[in-house]
Amino acid sequence: MTRTGKKVAVIGAGPSGLTAAYYLALAGHDVKVYEALPVAGGMMAVGIPAYRLPKDVLQHEVDNIKAAGVDIRLGVKVGKDISVKTLLEENDAVYAAVGAHLEQSLGIPGDNLPGVLSATEFLRDVALGNKAGIGGSVAVIGGGNSAIDAARTALRLGAGKVHLVYRRMREDMPADKAEVTAAIEEGIEFHFLTAPASIEAAGGKLTLKCDTMKLGAFDKSGRRRPEKTEGTSEIVVDNVLAAIGQNPDPTFKEGLPELVTTKSGIVVSDPNTGETSVERLYSGGDCATGPWTVVAAIGAGRKAALAIDRKLEGTWHLEANKPIVRTLVGEVIEDPMPRAVMQELPATDRVCCFREVELGLRAEDALAEASRCFQCDVRD
Repeated sequence: MTRTGKKVAVIGAGPSGLTAAYYLALAGHDVKVYEALPVAGGMMAVGIPAYRLPKDVLQHEVDNIKAAGVDIRLGVKVGKDISVKTLLEENDAVYAAVGAHLEQSLGIPGDNLPGVLSATEFLRDVALGNKAGIGGSVAVIGGGNSAIDAARTALRLGAGKVHLVYRRMREDMPADKAEVTAAIEEGIEFHFLTAPASIEAAGGKLTLKCDTMKLGAFDKSGRRRPEKTEGTSEIVVDNVLAAIGQNPDPTFKEGLPELVTTKSGIVVSDPNTGETSVERLYSGGDCATGPWTVVAAIGAGRKAALAIDRKLEGTWHLEANKPIVRTLVGEVIEDPMPRAVMQELPATDRVCCFREVELGLRAEDALAEASRCFQCDVRD
């Protein structure tokens, strides 16, 4: 591979940062990734539990990226150990992909009491082998994937009773529907139309006081807005885990006031190129969109790599994605076939360990699934 002599620094070894680093290395640029955590992978490593994404699978992908020539430096927090300005001075371009790891506060009385934890920090501690510090009963507040992950993880750590508190209904939860179903199968108790009002401590326990909600008019999210009623309820637990949303850690932009961000710290960037208000500084992934999917972060990383490569005028340019054109040729003969069902560990077996829940498709199921395709050029 012909080297370009150009240098690119990537901030964050999550899915977006690693993707950008990989493609920039393939283009012949020298790439260094700076990661604050002691492991690479970002939220894939410390936010998605091992029962969903086994650590050896993730490490295999990281090893492949390193084999492509990417230099990953762990335990380096940009904004503290080294500044973005220094990286811009030492490199031809910088890609900021710091993710969104900072949990939003509940904003209710008692949210800073001992035993009230951030779901993001809780999952991180478990992933890194640190003491999680939870008791026999836990209440998780939130309706996204992080809330479900925290609840199911608490169950696997031995919590005898796990409650999940959500202010809307099940169908309104942003969490993956299959994950919600799995949580119910595992015995997690859901409290819908329930919003936390305050937390009180007494006798070594926490009392989560809640308001009963009702659904009102539709809001900008397309869901009906929860409205407070006169009803109340209480849940007595050992720990409360907050999972109501995350924002980017602002530390990385220390000394860079010209970088435009939103009130919540989201970096304002071009969705097609990742370009920011600072020359030669690009950004993408959760820190530029808010918490989203791994696939979206990967896509943002590839787009940014393409834009950076073009700007640096490398000797070999990355190929841009081609638009997908949907066409129908002739008559479509419909013979509906249901999607193959993947085998899973029984709920009684999976709650006591972190073994991967999805066991994969059997050979015959994989063949049946492949035969559902309307057109496949590798068919016999």
